[in-house]
Amino acid sequence: MTQVQDVIPVVGRSGFFNRDLAAVKAGARADGFAYPGKPLSPGFSKIVQPGTAISVMLLLDDGQVAFGDCTDVILTGVAGRDPLFQAEQYLGFLRTTMREALRGRPIDRFRGLAEEVDRFVDGARQPHTALRYGITQALLHGAALANHCTMAEIVSREYGCAIASAPIPILASCHKEDVQMIDRMILKRVELLPHASFQQVERDIGLEGEKLIAYASGIVERIRQIGDPDYRPRIHLDVYGTLGELFGGDIEATAVYLGELEAAVQPHELLVESFVIAASRQAQIEAFRALRSARGKAAKSRSLLTSGATRSKT
Repeated sequence: MTQVQDVIPVVGRSGFFNRDLAAVKAGARADGFAYPGKPLSPGFSKIVQPGTAISVMLLLDDGQVAFGDCTDVILTGVAGRDPLFQAEQYLGFLRTTMREALRGRPIDRFRGLAEEVDRFVDGARQPHTALRYGITQALLHGAALANHCTMAEIVSREYGCAIASAPIPILASCHKEDVQMIDRMILKRVELLPHASFQQVERDIGLEGEKLIAYASGIVERIRQIGDPDYRPRIHLDVYGTLGELFGGDIEATAVYLGELEAAVQPHELLVESFVIAASRQAQIEAFRALRSARGKAAKSRSLLTSGATRSKT
């Protein structure tokens, strides 16, 4: 039975950046990739700054090493998320508390240890999400090494799910102004695109929502111009809560607008991320539940209208 012999954490940089969304929404203006000005969210020294990371290495007693990366999301501290991940603050925890919790533990199985890490309480709260993400990632890799199989096989075995037999759809992302990158996505037949970000209502969405609809329509037109005839990617737009701001939290109005946006991207499927950013995770869930209900009612109304029109023609 393979065991964890040691836990070795090393600080590094993450693959991307953290962005102070509060400062951006307060009117900070971009200068290239940077945003000059004073940050508003705790922990930020700049509005846009390189993300930090901790590589967690689990030395196994058979000499193998499992890896996991502790990183957080770009927009930290909103909608109930943990605050900015500052890697240096957590080295002591990993070198002492977590090291002692994992040393000598069997790693042939993943799920039990992962759930234990997720439930772990250090003082009055759980460790930062970034830590739990990286540590459990290392545990999954360790279980795969111990069993001489892939991580996918470990997940399939322990969670009772099937391994995909076809490629998983890939979501690609770029800045909305980067037209060459969008062309590359289209030519490579990316399944979901462009995940462009829309963070300020007036600048990105338009005071009547017209800018976002024009942008989405432009993406569809470009797919039509240079894409393969059978290429039907899903259109993924990340609006960072701007629709909630535009409509003042009016769910019904937001649902109507999403119907217009959906029509603008036909025949493609539309995915909209974070139509609202609420004050807490629970409030976020409730807002999405209300939107789903409103969209369902709107779809039912359209169906009834269509049925009525059909009957009248008959």
